[in-house]
Amino acid sequence: KVDIRGQLRAGKGVYKKAMEHAESSLRRLRTDHVDIMMLHGCTTLLDYVKNAEWLRAAEDLKKQGKIRFVGFSEHQKPAETLKLAAASGRYDVAMVAFSLVKAKWGALGRTDVKSIQPALAAARKADMGVIVMKAAAHAEEIVAKVSEPKLKKKGYSPYQLCYRYVLDLPGVTAVVCGMSNMTHVTENVAVAGIKLTSREAEHLEHVAAASGVCGFCGACLDACPNGIAVQDVLRLHGYHVHGHGAVARAEYAALAPHRRADACRGCGSCEAACPGRVPIRRALREAHHALA
Repeated sequence: KVDIRGQLRAGKGVYKKAMEHAESSLRRLRTDHVDIMMLHGCTTLLDYVKNAEWLRAAEDLKKQGKIRFVGFSEHQKPAETLKLAAASGRYDVAMVAFSLVKAKWGALGRTDVKSIQPALAAARKADMGVIVMKAAAHAEEIVAKVSEPKLKKKGYSPYQLCYRYVLDLPGVTAVVCGMSNMTHVTENVAVAGIKLTSREAEHLEHVAAASGVCGFCGACLDACPNGIAVQDVLRLHGYHVHGHGAVARAEYAALAPHRRADACRGCGSCEAACPGRVPIRRALREAHHALA
């Protein structure tokens, strides 16, 4: 079974944009409806549940039979956004970013596995599906440090372990998997037959916590006095590294100048706040060099 999803960026005049985007999608896809229409890129969490224009457009498109389910996608604060969306009763599905890297960050006030579980429970209670993106973030760096003998012996790929860990969280409906050939398809489909023990899952959490990689938690955003879009810049650099340079450069160019990496003054506040101890200033310089 294939579900077709469309995505719309938030902004002014979103009602008109949503209606036009829906019609355009239907023409390109040669169908009379899409399964899910998602709103993406809201400035604040409340915009997802109180954006009157978007919600009116979604309701009208549903009545017209052009979309079946209303959703949103959000990169930064999955636990908070899921709770708000579930309480609103206006959403059928959500797509949020979560991964092993974030699993043990709760002590630093960020979304971790303990804080996202009540949010997933709230989504379940509201009959809201949850799709997790970025589930395999830094999979190879994390799994390279696995030392649990029985887990290493099973021979699972880094991506299989990361996907299985996230899928085992109660309330997660699906994960977004990147696939560019049949080998990837076979590897990802096999995740359905993988089982992790609680001990293995906990071992993966601890390994990820010590990996020193960016988990896109957003701590740097709160710490930066200049408002640099650190999380977006590093995410776009990741797209560039994985072969999507044109898209990454276009999105980077669309950022306001004061939010790009070259606006960094090198104060180091972001690094002091980072739970993963990522060398953010260096990463920003590398990202700007690649994307500008």
